[in-house]
Amino acid sequence: MAYGYRIYFTERAKHRVVRWDPDTGAVSTVAGAEAAAGVADQQLRDPYGLAIDRGGHLLIADKLNHRITRMTSRMDRVVQRVEDGHRHPGAATPIHRRGAPDVLQCPTGLFPEEDGSVLCAYSDDHTIYRIHPRGRLEWVLGVPPNRPQVFGAFREHVPQAELAEACIWGPTGVVKRKDGVIFFIERGYQEVRMLVPGKGLSAVFPHSLALAFRDRPHAPDQAALDDYHSTYPSSLALDAADQLFMADASQGAVMHIVVAARTVRKVIDFMQVGGGKGGPVALAFGKDGTAWVLESRTGSVRSYRPVPGRLWEPQAAILSSHPGEGLVINHGGAGLVCGP
Repeated sequence: MAYGYRIYFTERAKHRVVRWDPDTGAVSTVAGAEAAAGVADQQLRDPYGLAIDRGGHLLIADKLNHRITRMTSRMDRVVQRVEDGHRHPGAATPIHRRGAPDVLQCPTGLFPEEDGSVLCAYSDDHTIYRIHPRGRLEWVLGVPPNRPQVFGAFREHVPQAELAEACIWGPTGVVKRKDGVIFFIERGYQEVRMLVPGKGLSAVFPHSLALAFRDRPHAPDQAALDDYHSTYPSSLALDAADQLFMADASQGAVMHIVVAARTVRKVIDFMQVGGGKGGPVALAFGKDGTAWVLESRTGSVRSYRPVPGRLWEPQAAILSSHPGEGLVINHGGAGLVCGP
């Protein structure tokens, strides 16, 4: 079958972004490493999340360089206007810290919005911002680094009136439904969180089950949300119907989460085959509905056909090597996107 698009993913340990054309089999490094040709500002350091912007360009969360870049004829920094970015209700001054005082730290998850803006999770600044097309930063969630942060007991729900003071701990993957609801991974607590406009912040899974599922990290075939907890949520994705899916690297599963019905169902089970350590770390959907999964145990990206009501069917399109070397996929999470 012909897909009509290409797959981009991050090899974080090798500091590069790889492009694969499943129609022709062509594989190349498009950013970082050998593609940088020794040019300092073209090098990547632990590239994490990926997104395609409204103009069809690849965006890269260059985590340890603390920047977001856009691929055009070369890799250019996405301008973020600091003067608007580090303020929200109650914060009146830009951040002050050693090193780079006006740089948000460690961008990880990226999600393009329909109006051309991009949501970005900054894991080491414990914040989520919206980057507008001309670079203006708009605070979404988390306490900016010019304010004191205290990570205490986990709160299952934070009402809208208290969001300006709500700490989030190490956000990574982020997605947004068409109704404005934002889901993100809170790495510090291994939680999936839901930000509902006008209502506040909630946990998708009951935090009281976190310890129990850490000790028995195998996902059920299906369950009520109140009876389930993720172990190591590595990626979130929305399909064309705005349905939410989560990859859990430790449970070796991709789960379909239906918040309205309070249910969760397994759609891919990597525990059924092989063995060893690792699991799905990134998930994306092509324009044809094909699901693509980046998996750390086998070091591969593979296509699946979603099947309602049962496990998805693996398809023939699979990549497990860059010319001359196997893929090294970070177990902690990675970027994966379908694009031109």
